Amino acid sequence: MTSQQKIKEVFSIFHDGSISAWELKDGQLNLTINCLYLAERISDNFEVFYLQLNNIEKLEFAIWPDQEDSTPPTILTDPKVFFDTDLEILSGKLNDDCIEVSCAQHDTTAGYPGGELRLKADNIVVFDQDRNEIPFEQLDELCTAYWKAWKEHWDNYKKEQDSKKEGENKKS
Repeated sequence: MTSQQKIKEVFSIFHDGSISAWELKDGQLNLTINCLYLAERISDNFEVFYLQLNNIEKLEFAIWPDQEDSTPPTILTDPKVFFDTDLEILSGKLNDDCIEVSCAQHDTTAGYPGGELRLKADNIVVFDQDRNEIPFEQLDELCTAYWKAWKEHWDNYKKEQDSKKEGENKKS
């Protein structure tokens, strides 16, 4: 897996997490990611992860237009403008020479519903809330285990609902 693929995968793992704090200094971008459902799998007291992206070459935000048309997206280049909206991570993808992270944002005063965070960095390092480095494989396992448990929970819930309906139909 290339470093760019790894960065894309890390952002996809944090689906539904939000970027709650950021710092850009000397080409290093540090992000705080609120992702309670994964953080709790490390420790019941954890709520966040820290990402360190090194040697940032590109950092911008292409906002989604309000309507689908052929107008090119507005590109925001001031990180304060787009990071201060509490971006919700949806997914990451590799596009040409950069990573595009699809993000929703719910600040109605911003004037846009979300967009694509575009970035290019040499690598990414992930830390837990206590600032212990988490290898990519461990993070991936946490995510896989969470979604497997979620699916099992949802499947059991659906079975219970179907059984209740079946029981109600027999009473009728």
